[in-house]
Amino acid sequence: MDLPFCEILHWTPESQVESAEICYDQMTMLGQLEHLELPRVMT
Repeated sequence: MDLPFCEILHWTPESQVESAEICYDQMTMLGQLEHLELPRVMT
């Protein structure tokens, strides 16, 4: 599986990680697992 993702960290003024979020493309993941038919790209 090829699934790029982005991790977003939120820091306190004391340079401690306060919270984190992970973002990824759910449609791409479901398409690669064949749970969703991805739209065709027309060129």
